[in-house]
Amino acid sequence: MISIGMDVGHDHDPAALAVLQATDRLRDGSHRPVWDVLEVGNIALRTPFQELAALAVDLALEFRIAGYPVVLTIDATGLGGPVVELARTRSPDLQVIALTIGGGRTLTHHAPDEYTVGKHRLTEVLQVALEQQGLLVPDTPGGEAFTEQARRFVRKPTAGGGQKHEAAGSGHDDLVLAMELALWTGDTFHDQQAGVPI
Repeated sequence: MISIGMDVGHDHDPAALAVLQATDRLRDGSHRPVWDVLEVGNIALRTPFQELAALAVDLALEFRIAGYPVVLTIDATGLGGPVVELARTRSPDLQVIALTIGGGRTLTHHAPDEYTVGKHRLTEVLQVALEQQGLLVPDTPGGEAFTEQARRFVRKPTAGGGQKHEAAGSGHDDLVLAMELALWTGDTFHDQQAGVPI
């Protein structure tokens, strides 16, 4: 299985893409696979939405043509919504998950391929994978940048007593978010196959 995650980004925060492939190995004590990170990196700042959708969809279709089951997850929060619709229009038969980021441990399944997932859940799925050595991150510029962003990713208390999950200081967290999107969907699919409720 190939799971692709795209963080759409904002005016001063570039979009990012993560491509994971499930290996034949399971993590110790888990039904979830070890994921091989085939690619992780940024997309040029201010890339038009149409191009972002085309890039993600065309990449997914390349894997599908090669015989892999593939799912594409796009951050549908804010500016991401139009990119989801453009991706679905470009390839109506490709499974495109629209994932809106909510607060805390929120988890709502609105419709087929439409979810709201709390930032805490997304962060948790990445932390668990890292602790279980469930991600094989490549020794590439993108892999190194992701590792550095993950190292700087912190939980911060909010005035309302909750927690925010974001990059420390003025750093970016786009690669972390792209990875979390791909990982959450990939792990969720394996949970469903194993009969584990999400």
